[in-house]
Amino acid sequence: MTRYVLNHAVPLLVSLFRKRDEIPNRPQILTLLCVVIAAVESNQALFAEDPEIQKQLQGYEDDVL
Repeated sequence: MTRYVLNHAVPLLVSLFRKRDEIPNRPQILTLLCVVIAAVESNQALFAEDPEIQKQLQGYEDDVL
């Protein structure tokens, strides 16, 4: 499930965040993105053991900031 979220949900939310047409929806998109990332991070065992997951999430940091 974590892989699916990282490969599909996070990129979709980031692309929505970057679209000009979605500017009025950015607060809701960021909220959902935070919820999704928090759910991934809450699985501490998987998150701590797999540094690739952390690298994938860091790849989106510049897009959102």
